[in-house]
This record gives sequence, structure tokens and C-alpha cells, in this order.
Amino acid sequence: MRRTVTTSMTPWTTLLEQRDVFRVITAFQPGLPRDLAKACTRQARILDDLCYSLNPWLAQYSAKPVFYCRVLFKLIADGQLGRAHRLLDAAPALTTPQGDWAFLYAIDAAARLRDLGLVRRLHARGLGRCTTAAMDAAAAAGHFEMVVFLGEHRTEGCTQEGLERAWKGQFLEIVKYLEAKYPQLVCRKKRHWQHVVRSWSRKAMTLLTAPPVS
Repeated sequence: MRRTVTTSMTPWTTLLEQRDVFRVITAFQPGLPRDLAKACTRQARILDDLCYSLNPWLAQYSAKPVFYCRVLFKLIADGQLGRAHRLLDAAPALTTPQGDWAFLYAIDAAARLRDLGLVRRLHARGLGRCTTAAMDAAAAAGHFEMVVFLGEHRTEGCTQEGLERAWKGQFLEIVKYLEAKYPQLVCRKKRHWQHVVRSWSRKAMTLLTAPPVS
């Protein structure tokens, strides 16, 4: 036996079926009617397409390897290193985006955050940009393994500031490595203290060897 459903008209249904009343009610509600919302959504898509086509640096993100790489670099810039490693595992094909944005210097950021494993992975896959800031940060933090890796596998090198900061932190092993690797760098603070020590040593020797005063 088929069950039939009957709908009875209620006073509220009758009221809402009145167009004038319906327009008054919906006038105070947020949003648009469905047909107008669809038209707005279509125009938004058109504007998105225009934005991508008129801005080449945005158009590149339509390729997943580039888009995923942007996400990777943003994670690193935000210090979310665990998620960055997971994305490297999950996305075997990544391409560094074009442009001159700060987040593209992912190796610098990874070195500053002292994640040697991430620096190794980025270098091995040719991802991210690197400057002397990477080794400067590693030297200042006393991360000897990071300094050696960057010195042996990258060509950006180190600056005077990195050497000075390593000396200030008394990371003598790093100072010795940098002076041997980059002989053009001179640690002025180290030279100053060596001069002070030699000067005081000479004065001490003079006092020790001076004849006694009669």
C-alpha cells in the first residue's frame, strides 16, 4: 500500500507565498538570490583568470610543482619545519617559483632555523635560493656542521660579519675553518685582541727582565 503525503497550507506558507511580503523579508537578509549569486561567482572566476593571465608571476602557480613549492617555502618562512619535511616527502616534483620575494630564500631561512637536514634536502633537490646570510647565520649560532656543509657544497660563502659574530660567540672552531676557507676575510676583533695580548706580553716581559731598582 503506497503511502501518500499530503501537505496542508498553513498561514505562514500562505504569507510567504505573497511576493511583496517575500521581498520585504529577504531585503533584510545577507547574500543574494541564487541566480544573482551564480552570476557573481562567474564574474569572480573571470576576474581570477584575468589576474593570472595579466600577472606572469601568478600564472606560474597554475602548475602544481610550483604551487606546492610556494607552500613549502611559506611553511619554512613561518617556522613550520615538520610540515615542510612532510611536504617534501609527499611532493616528489617541485619547482622553485620565479620572482624576487623574500620567501624564495628558503635555504637562508632553514639555516637561520638551524635545520641542517632541511638545508641538505633543499640543496639536493635544487630548491630555494641561498645567500651569504645562510652561512653568516650558521656561524653566528655556532653550528659548525652547517657551516662546513655550506662551505663545501655551496658557492655563496660567508661575509666579514659572519666571521666576526663567530668570534664574538667564541666559536673558535668555526673561526678557524672560515679563515682557512676564505683567507680574504679578516677578523678585526680577533686581530685587535691578539695585538692587545702581544702588547701586554711585551710589557710584562719588560717588567720581569728589568734590573731591580736600588
